[in-house]
Amino acid sequence: MVPNLTRIQSTRFLKLSLPLILEVTFVILVSNIVVWMLANYSDQVAAGVAIAGQVNNTIFLFFAIVSMGAGILMAQSAGQKNQKKMQSIFSHALYFALIFAIIGTVIFFLFYHEIFSFYQLEASVRVHAEEYGLILAPFFILNAIFLVFNQTLYANGKTLQAFYALFFCDMTILLGSAIFIFGVPWLGIPSLGVFGAALGIILGRFVYLISLAYFIHRHLGLTFTIPKRNPFKQPITKLIFKVGAPATLENLSYALFMMLITRFIAGYGTEAIIAKAYFDSLAMFTFFIASALANSGAIRVGQLLGEENYIEAQSTIRYSVKLAFVFSIIPSLLLAFGMVFISTWYTNDPLVIQYLMYIAIADVLLEIGRVFNLVVNRAIKASGDVRYPLLSIVIIQWLIILPLALLLGDFLMLGIVGIWIALAIDEALRGLNLWLRWRGLRWQKKAKKLFTSMAAPHDEP
Repeated sequence: MVPNLTRIQSTRFLKLSLPLILEVTFVILVSNIVVWMLANYSDQVAAGVAIAGQVNNTIFLFFAIVSMGAGILMAQSAGQKNQKKMQSIFSHALYFALIFAIIGTVIFFLFYHEIFSFYQLEASVRVHAEEYGLILAPFFILNAIFLVFNQTLYANGKTLQAFYALFFCDMTILLGSAIFIFGVPWLGIPSLGVFGAALGIILGRFVYLISLAYFIHRHLGLTFTIPKRNPFKQPITKLIFKVGAPATLENLSYALFMMLITRFIAGYGTEAIIAKAYFDSLAMFTFFIASALANSGAIRVGQLLGEENYIEAQSTIRYSVKLAFVFSIIPSLLLAFGMVFISTWYTNDPLVIQYLMYIAIADVLLEIGRVFNLVVNRAIKASGDVRYPLLSIVIIQWLIILPLALLLGDFLMLGIVGIWIALAIDEALRGLNLWLRWRGLRWQKKAKKLFTSMAAPHDEP
């Protein structure tokens, strides 16, 4: 029988979680305000930027191979209070993040035409997607670096500092987007549309990078130093990729699956893809607290496993699941009931509004499964059991849900609503599977194995 968290333990967890909740809240608010700005500028621009954002986020997953691996190892090192090992992880992770950023940028510029052709978008949407993607591509390196910075602060429990950095970033994005999308005639600043949206994002990312670097140097005393020995042959590098690669491949598989799903939806017409773009933005309100709780749960699990405290790790995740469930279902129900009014803030197109209303209803079921996928999935990966979630998502999504989506969407002619029903079933199946894995305690063996590997001496940079 797993005991409940004590008041001190639950308070510690909530203190860790609160800055993450505030952080995600600001991300969602700013994201929705920017989408609203673009929607008022043009539906086609809003859809194009959303597609380009999905492509960019998929490329960022390659960078996350390094940052996720570093974050998992860093959390356990923080639990062990091993400063030298954290410095080694930090330097090696940044070194490879820079390499991956360069590769990702080159790949995008070489194949961006083929990437956007895959979606088979109407010309009025595709031109904006390509423009937005090309403007942001030279700045991929910023994302690669701050992903490592962000995971480093998280792993050490410095979630409040990470929130401050994101707050400065979001305020810059919000102000920059408002100025550059619509322009300020009396200051001589013209309306820049897509370019303006991209410029606001770039300025915000620079602010984010500088803020994170400051907090890492001040609170953790970590600095980037080029590894003295061949970093490709160092034990710590192998460990970063051993842990980070499966965890990221899982996210990459999900991203590619969602790209294919988006391609299906685009086949139902421009109204369907516009509805998806708007709902993806609104849906963040239904799971943002669950996502923050999942992150704090994973951080705490990593630290507890570094201390070899397996009982509190189990109690923490059970507590996280309960909280996440409450804070996901209530907003999803509110969104479903209020969509008839909320949708009019974004568009006057009756077909888009109808799609949004149906999707919101189907999404209530989706959120039930998503709670387990967010909280338990990240906890399992934090323990070092990174391969099982990858196998779960590959088997369930690609072998079961993909054919089901085609059946419901195309053959039963339910369109985008059928797709959403299939996605709800996907979340339910994967969530149940991962919960059973966690209850089975197989992850403890993986955690002990990773702890042994972390205890071994590693070359320092």
